Amino acid sequence: MLVQEFETNRSVIDKAIYVFRFFGITQAEFIQNVSKSGLLTVEEMIPIHEKFLGIDSPALKWKLSNRKPGNIDRFSRFSRKAKDPLNTWGYHGTPDCLCFSVNKEVSLLGVRLFGDQNESKYHVTFEVKEAKVTGSYISERNQDDIPGFDVMLNEPVILKQNEVVTLSATMKGPRSYYGKNGSPSVTLEGVTATFGDSPSTNNGTSPDRGQFDEIILDI
Repeated sequence: MLVQEFETNRSVIDKAIYVFRFFGITQAEFIQNVSKSGLLTVEEMIPIHEKFLGIDSPALKWKLSNRKPGNIDRFSRFSRKAKDPLNTWGYHGTPDCLCFSVNKEVSLLGVRLFGDQNESKYHVTFEVKEAKVTGSYISERNQDDIPGFDVMLNEPVILKQNEVVTLSATMKGPRSYYGKNGSPSVTLEGVTATFGDSPSTNNGTSPDRGQFDEIILDI
Protein backbone atom coordinates (compact mmCIF):
# COMPACT_ATOMS: atom_id res chain seq x y z
CA MET A 1 0.00 0.00 0.00
CA LEU A 2 2.81 2.41 0.87
CA VAL A 3 4.56 1.84 -2.47
CA GLN A 4 1.30 2.40 -4.32
CA GLU A 5 0.74 5.63 -2.38
CA PHE A 6 4.15 7.00 -3.38
CA GLU A 7 3.61 5.99 -7.00
CA THR A 8 0.25 7.76 -6.97
CA ASN A 9 1.78 10.90 -5.46
CA ARG A 10 4.51 10.95 -8.10
CA SER A 11 2.00 10.51 -10.92
CA VAL A 12 0.05 13.50 -9.59
CA ILE A 13 3.16 15.67 -9.19
CA ASP A 14 4.59 14.58 -12.56
CA LYS A 15 7.17 17.05 -13.93
CA ALA A 16 6.46 19.56 -11.17
CA ILE A 17 8.90 17.47 -9.13
CA TYR A 18 11.71 19.26 -10.98
CA VAL A 19 10.91 22.61 -9.35
CA PHE A 20 11.17 21.17 -5.84
CA ARG A 21 13.96 22.92 -3.93
CA PHE A 22 15.96 19.90 -2.86
CA PHE A 23 19.13 21.97 -2.69
CA GLY A 24 17.52 24.27 -0.15
CA ILE A 25 18.02 21.55 2.46
CA THR A 26 21.12 19.82 3.73
CA GLN A 27 22.30 16.49 2.41
CA ALA A 28 21.44 14.86 5.74
CA GLU A 29 17.87 16.18 5.49
CA PHE A 30 17.63 14.96 1.90
CA ILE A 31 18.71 11.45 2.91
CA GLN A 32 16.29 11.33 5.84
CA ASN A 33 13.23 12.84 4.20
CA VAL A 34 13.51 12.36 0.44
CA SER A 35 15.74 9.41 -0.46
CA LYS A 36 13.51 6.88 1.30
CA SER A 37 10.20 8.47 0.32
CA GLY A 38 9.87 6.74 -3.04
CA LEU A 39 9.21 10.03 -4.84
CA LEU A 40 12.45 9.84 -6.80
CA THR A 41 13.94 7.07 -8.87
CA VAL A 42 17.48 5.81 -8.30
CA GLU A 43 18.50 7.45 -11.59
CA GLU A 44 17.19 10.80 -10.32
CA MET A 45 18.82 10.54 -6.89
CA ILE A 46 22.35 9.68 -8.05
CA PRO A 47 23.10 13.10 -9.68
CA ILE A 48 21.58 14.86 -6.65
CA HIS A 49 23.92 13.02 -4.27
CA GLU A 50 26.81 13.77 -6.64
CA LYS A 51 25.97 17.48 -6.61
CA PHE A 52 25.89 17.52 -2.82
CA LEU A 53 29.45 16.18 -3.02
CA GLY A 54 30.47 18.87 -5.50
CA ILE A 55 30.34 16.66 -8.61
CA ASP A 56 28.53 18.11 -11.63
CA SER A 57 26.35 15.71 -13.61
CA PRO A 58 24.54 16.40 -16.90
CA ALA A 59 21.74 14.15 -15.63
CA LEU A 60 20.81 16.63 -12.88
CA LYS A 61 17.37 18.13 -13.59
CA TRP A 62 17.01 20.44 -10.59
CA LYS A 63 17.88 24.11 -10.26
CA LEU A 64 20.67 25.06 -7.88
CA SER A 65 19.89 28.67 -6.98
CA ASN A 66 18.44 27.80 -3.58
CA ARG A 67 21.10 25.36 -2.49
CA LYS A 68 22.65 25.75 0.95
CA PRO A 69 26.28 24.80 0.39
CA GLY A 70 27.59 22.25 2.83
CA ASN A 71 30.94 22.52 4.55
CA ILE A 72 33.17 19.54 3.87
CA ASP A 73 35.94 19.39 6.46
CA ARG A 74 38.74 17.00 7.23
CA PHE A 75 39.18 16.27 10.92
CA SER A 76 42.82 15.29 11.45
CA ARG A 77 43.37 13.69 14.83
CA PHE A 78 47.16 13.75 14.74
CA SER A 79 49.58 16.60 15.27
CA ARG A 80 52.48 14.34 14.29
CA LYS A 81 52.80 11.55 11.75
CA ALA A 82 55.51 8.91 12.05
CA LYS A 83 57.99 9.07 9.19
CA ASP A 84 60.54 6.55 10.43
CA PRO A 85 60.60 3.73 7.82
CA LEU A 86 61.88 1.34 10.48
CA ASN A 87 58.86 1.94 12.71
CA THR A 88 55.81 1.59 10.47
CA TRP A 89 52.31 0.15 10.68
CA GLY A 90 51.73 -3.43 9.53
CA TYR A 91 48.68 -5.35 8.28
CA HIS A 92 47.96 -9.01 8.95
CA GLY A 93 44.23 -9.38 8.27
CA THR A 94 43.07 -7.73 11.50
CA PRO A 95 40.99 -4.56 10.99
CA ASP A 96 42.09 -1.21 12.33
CA CYS A 97 39.14 0.06 14.37
CA LEU A 98 38.38 3.36 16.09
CA CYS A 99 35.27 4.69 17.83
CA PHE A 100 34.19 8.30 17.48
CA SER A 101 31.21 10.58 17.98
CA VAL A 102 30.22 14.15 17.07
CA ASN A 103 28.38 16.77 19.09
CA LYS A 104 26.09 17.71 16.18
CA GLU A 105 24.34 15.75 13.44
CA VAL A 106 26.60 15.54 10.38
CA SER A 107 27.22 13.29 7.39
CA LEU A 108 30.26 11.03 7.21
CA LEU A 109 31.66 11.03 3.67
CA GLY A 110 34.75 8.89 4.18
CA VAL A 111 38.19 8.69 5.77
CA ARG A 112 41.82 9.22 4.82
CA LEU A 113 44.08 6.29 5.60
CA PHE A 114 47.86 6.26 5.81
CA GLY A 115 49.88 4.64 3.03
CA ASP A 116 53.59 4.39 2.25
CA GLN A 117 56.01 6.68 0.42
CA ASN A 118 56.40 4.28 -2.54
CA GLU A 119 52.97 4.85 -4.16
CA SER A 120 52.03 1.28 -3.27
CA LYS A 121 48.61 -0.26 -3.80
CA TYR A 122 46.40 -1.13 -0.83
CA HIS A 123 43.26 -3.26 -0.84
CA VAL A 124 40.81 -1.90 1.73
CA THR A 125 37.43 -2.87 3.14
CA PHE A 126 36.02 0.07 5.07
CA GLU A 127 32.91 -0.31 7.24
CA VAL A 128 30.86 2.03 9.42
CA LYS A 129 27.33 1.37 10.68
CA GLU A 130 25.55 -0.45 7.80
CA ALA A 131 27.80 1.01 5.09
CA LYS A 132 30.63 -0.95 3.49
CA VAL A 133 32.99 -0.16 0.64
CA THR A 134 35.79 -2.29 -0.81
CA GLY A 135 38.43 -1.21 -3.30
CA SER A 136 42.08 -0.79 -4.23
CA TYR A 137 43.85 2.51 -3.63
CA ILE A 138 47.23 4.01 -4.52
CA SER A 139 49.16 5.81 -1.80
CA GLU A 140 49.90 9.45 -2.67
CA ARG A 141 51.29 12.35 -0.68
CA ASN A 142 48.88 15.10 0.36
CA GLN A 143 49.54 18.82 0.91
CA ASP A 144 51.25 17.97 4.20
CA ASP A 145 53.60 15.57 2.39
CA ILE A 146 52.04 12.59 4.20
CA PRO A 147 51.33 9.54 2.02
CA GLY A 148 47.87 8.03 2.08
CA PHE A 149 44.55 7.85 0.24
CA ASP A 150 40.90 8.75 0.66
CA VAL A 151 38.31 6.00 1.05
CA MET A 152 34.92 7.52 0.25
CA LEU A 153 31.56 5.94 1.00
CA ASN A 154 29.14 5.27 -1.84
CA GLU A 155 26.56 7.37 0.02
CA PRO A 156 27.00 9.64 3.05
CA VAL A 157 26.24 8.10 6.43
CA ILE A 158 24.26 10.27 8.84
CA LEU A 159 25.80 10.51 12.30
CA LYS A 160 23.39 11.50 15.04
CA GLN A 161 24.40 13.87 17.82
CA ASN A 162 26.58 12.00 20.37
CA GLU A 163 26.08 8.69 18.54
CA VAL A 164 29.15 6.49 18.99
CA VAL A 165 30.13 4.66 15.80
CA THR A 166 33.03 2.36 14.98
CA LEU A 167 35.25 2.91 11.96
CA SER A 168 36.73 -0.34 10.66
CA ALA A 169 39.35 -0.66 7.91
CA THR A 170 40.74 -4.06 6.91
CA MET A 171 43.83 -3.46 4.80
CA LYS A 172 46.14 -5.57 2.66
CA GLY A 173 49.39 -4.03 1.50
CA PRO A 174 52.89 -3.01 2.60
CA ARG A 175 53.68 -1.39 5.91
CA SER A 176 52.64 2.25 6.06
CA TYR A 177 53.02 5.48 7.93
CA TYR A 178 50.86 5.94 11.01
CA GLY A 179 49.84 8.69 13.40
CA LYS A 180 50.97 9.21 16.97
CA ASN A 181 50.24 11.63 19.80
CA GLY A 182 46.62 11.74 18.70
CA SER A 183 44.16 14.26 20.11
CA PRO A 184 41.17 12.83 22.02
CA SER A 185 38.93 15.38 20.27
CA VAL A 186 39.11 17.82 17.35
CA THR A 187 36.85 20.84 16.78
CA LEU A 188 36.16 22.52 13.41
CA GLU A 189 33.35 24.91 12.49
CA GLY A 190 31.66 24.28 15.83
CA VAL A 191 31.64 20.50 15.35
CA THR A 192 33.64 18.42 17.83
CA ALA A 193 34.70 14.88 16.94
CA THR A 194 35.66 12.78 19.96
CA PHE A 195 37.68 9.59 19.56
CA GLY A 196 37.70 6.45 21.69
CA ASP A 197 39.02 2.90 21.82
CA SER A 198 37.13 0.24 19.92
CA PRO A 199 35.93 -2.68 22.07
CA SER A 200 36.75 -5.05 19.20
CA THR A 201 40.12 -6.09 17.80
CA ASN A 202 41.81 -2.97 16.45
CA ASN A 203 45.29 -3.91 15.13
CA GLY A 204 46.74 -1.46 17.65
CA THR A 205 44.84 1.62 16.48
CA SER A 206 43.69 3.83 19.36
CA PRO A 207 42.92 7.51 19.99
CA ASP A 208 46.65 8.00 20.60
CA ARG A 209 48.11 6.22 17.57
CA GLY A 210 47.53 4.15 14.46
CA GLN A 211 45.37 4.48 11.37
CA PHE A 212 42.63 6.94 10.31
CA ASP A 213 44.61 10.06 9.52
CA GLU A 214 41.49 12.13 8.76
CA ILE A 215 37.73 11.85 9.14
CA ILE A 216 35.90 13.52 6.23
CA LEU A 217 32.59 15.10 7.28
CA ASP A 218 29.91 17.21 5.64
CA ILE A 219 28.91 19.61 8.39
